[in-house]
Amino acid sequence: MTKSQLLQTYKRMSVDERRALNRWANANAVFGSIVAAALITMAVMGSWFSDTGSVNVMVSQPEQGLARGLR
Repeated sequence: MTKSQLLQTYKRMSVDERRALNRWANANAVFGSIVAAALITMAVMGSWFSDTGSVNVMVSQPEQGLARGLR
């Protein structure tokens, strides 16, 4: 469907159908914003509270780091 066909379909809708579509679109926009904010928050919190010491051990001495992880 092209953009002009979508606009024509929207114009042919009744007022109630347009209102329902607008509510649905707004609800999806709000939900998507909440999910995006949660993902960003999780990423920021993960970067603040990451344990960088264990990563350095794994990189500098992979055998010992692996053995510590298996204990």
